[in-house]
This record gives sequence, C-alpha cells and structure tokens, in this order.
Amino acid sequence: MKRETLLIRGLKSGDLEYLADNLRNADKQELAAASGSRNFLSRLSVSAELSDSVKVVEAEGVPLLIFGTAAISKDTKAVWLVGTKRINAYSRAMVEEARQVLRHWFEGDSNLLRLMNFTYAKNNLHHKWLRALGAEIMPAEPVGTRGALFHPFEIRREACV
Repeated sequence: MKRETLLIRGLKSGDLEYLADNLRNADKQELAAASGSRNFLSRLSVSAELSDSVKVVEAEGVPLLIFGTAAISKDTKAVWLVGTKRINAYSRAMVEEARQVLRHWFEGDSNLLRLMNFTYAKNNLHHKWLRALGAEIMPAEPVGTRGALFHPFEIRREACV
C-alpha cells in the first residue's frame, strides 16, 4: 500500500481561489450557514486575514485544505479548517498529521490551554473527525446570520500532549 504523503506549507498565490472553487459540499454548506453568503473566496480571504497562523495541506502538488488559528485570549485560540473534495482520499494521513500539528501547537505555547470554534450541526463527518482528534462537542445552538444550528467544540491541551 502506498504511503500517503502530505505537505503542510504556507499560503501561496492562487491557493484561496483553488480551494474556494473546489470546496467539499459540506464545507460550502457550513460557510453559507455561518455567514449567509455563498461567496466562498471572500469567506476564505477574511478567515485568512483574521488568523495569526494559516497553513495549506497539499498532496501531489495540489491543495487539499486550509486551516488556521486566531487568538481569542491568552490561553484560547479559534481554530478553523475547510477542505476540497479530494480530502477523503487522504483521511487516515490527515488525522495523523492533524494530531501532530495539535501537539506542536500546544507544546510550542505553554499558555495555550484550548482551541475552540463551532461546527455546523449537519456536518457529521466534521464531528467524527473532531472527535478523532480529542475534541469535546457540545449541544447545538443557533449561530450566524440565519440562526443555523452549530455545535460549539473545544480541543483541550490535555487531549493532545
């Protein structure tokens, strides 16, 4: 069996456009539910601009997903991620890499105690993936411009280091 090779790198010119044009349907639904907009390039651009760290994961020279963090307080950061339709072909490698990234974040910042955000209530694959990374997913509540249901979630330091 071929080992799946992923590269985690910084944002390059053209990445946001490619990712916006190739988002998974579940990510499109989540972005639209949260913002009320289907201008995915705009949503990704704003998220990248507001983040203190943004990374792209690529396979075979093509972006698979983008993720980032933004400080909320001294000990808490918001974490976000959206991916392309090709992400499912790399799911095992993605979980392994994500665990390493989380461990690196927590080990690299002794003040960081948790990562948090909201996940669209209808996005069951995200919930499964988040649980595999040690996230606690709370009951859904209305969020966004249209009051769509989202689950708050958090990933605590002790789940990763």
